Amino acid sequence: MIAIGIGLHNLGEGPAVGSAYAVGELPLGAALVVGFALHNTTEGLAIVAALAHRRPSLIRLLGPGC
Repeated sequence: MIAIGIGLHNLGEGPAVGSAYAVGELPLGAALVVGFALHNTTEGLAIVAALAHRRPSLIRLLGPGC
């Protein structure tokens, strides 16, 4: 359900960037890409934090190879 919600929420981002580039507004398209990237990063962190049952240790964050 979360993935469907995020997918629907982000559905307009692609056409917004594409239409900015299509009409030749490259600076606007680049600004939208950066803005959407920041927005999606913080959104993803908020979702992961809400789903985490416990605070991960530093070793767990570094991965299984450590």
